[in-house]
Amino acid sequence: MIVVLALPGVLCRASSEAPIALPNAEFRDCEICPLMVTVPAGGFTMGAPSGDSQQQNDEGPQHVVRFASPFAVGKYELTRGEYAEFVEKTQHETNGGCFHRPGPVPIVNGEFNWENPGYAQTDDHPAVCVNWKDALAYASWLSEHTGETYRLLSESEWEYVARAGTRSERYWGSSEDDGCEFANGADLNGKDD
Repeated sequence: MIVVLALPGVLCRASSEAPIALPNAEFRDCEICPLMVTVPAGGFTMGAPSGDSQQQNDEGPQHVVRFASPFAVGKYELTRGEYAEFVEKTQHETNGGCFHRPGPVPIVNGEFNWENPGYAQTDDHPAVCVNWKDALAYASWLSEHTGETYRLLSESEWEYVARAGTRSERYWGSSEDDGCEFANGADLNGKDD
């Protein structure tokens, strides 16, 4: 079974011993584990079409990706409270700051971290300012804690889940102008004045 957690970097759990339940079934591996939901096997066309005016160099050519087996993904992003539990139990060192956007180019601000991202949060909010190494450490800890094998979600697994069966250029349709209504993209709204 593959289980994917939504972390800022998103996780996946693989286990061949327990069968996946019906699509959209929810479960937790432990009391402090994130809530999971199963995703059916299937496929999608990955990458931006060649005519997409916003296509990036690494988004083509389009190709079909198939998943032969169902898998599971975190129903919600990992919360600040769930991440705090990991940091408390492991004494994981979380330093290095996090990205801040005072202008057009994001910079790393050493004053900010997952406990103080520069704005108010509760333990129910998504964990933020978690870097790649922190995400890997969380996955490793969760593996040890549950006896299952967790890993970060692949790009194709993430896109398959995010698209949820849509076939348009973007999961909300073809208009790039509608992105702000449906996506959390970087912009200058958080710019310091």
